[in-house]
Amino acid sequence: MLIYELFESIKFNCDYNKILDLIDETNGLVLKKNTKDKIDIDYNKFGKYKDLVIEFVATFYKSFNEEQTNNMLRNLSTLKIVTATPLEKVSILGLTSMGFYDSTENTITLITSNKKYIKETLFHELLHMASTVSKEDNKYCGFDLDNVIGTGINEDYTEYLLEKYFNKESKYDRRSCLLQELLLVVGEKKTEELYFKADLPSLINELARYKDEKEVIKLIYDYDSLYNVTYANNLINKLEHKMDRILKQKVKVKNNMI
Repeated sequence: MLIYELFESIKFNCDYNKILDLIDETNGLVLKKNTKDKIDIDYNKFGKYKDLVIEFVATFYKSFNEEQTNNMLRNLSTLKIVTATPLEKVSILGLTSMGFYDSTENTITLITSNKKYIKETLFHELLHMASTVSKEDNKYCGFDLDNVIGTGINEDYTEYLLEKYFNKESKYDRRSCLLQELLLVVGEKKTEELYFKADLPSLINELARYKDEKEVIKLIYDYDSLYNVTYANNLINKLEHKMDRILKQKVKVKNNMI
């Protein structure tokens, strides 16, 4: 059975109440401004990854604002970078995964040992670290809301930033086109601002200006499913149609204001 046929046979139920509760809980989440604090980083602790981490930080300084940079440095000051054991490579993530970031432990685990992919994998995970924001006893990473919703958009948008600021070769596929439509609706700067504030609720609110909130939540939830099942062709057709309608509604609203 083809993987997308298997996917179509599975019913994904979106728990709106749970998601709406999480949105209410995190709405208005803001970064704490500690611009006067000196943040010391011991780069030697990163061992063989030291030079790559320094390169990432240098590029980040040039690309993002002071508030975003300070949050990145605070997280970096306690970050650990480890290499996965052979058992982890197989039993935890599978052979196709190259690395992951654990926001709770503030640890990057690198799976790949291929020099060709180590840099882009590490930079991808460092962006996850940089977009992690603490609120009370919880940590929120980019557009991933408690591993309940937002994983797909969070991963693809992180890749987009990697291409835009860190010279990763651009990848053009149907998912990246879907993300580009989202950026046209929300705006590049606004999306970037919300990503580094770990503010998925506000991203939903931006899209909900042109579509019913539950429909927007369902779109993002389906995007997660799409990320987990790459060949779900039928689903991506539906998502492209939904995003097209949101974009057209924005254009219509904008034209009516002229």
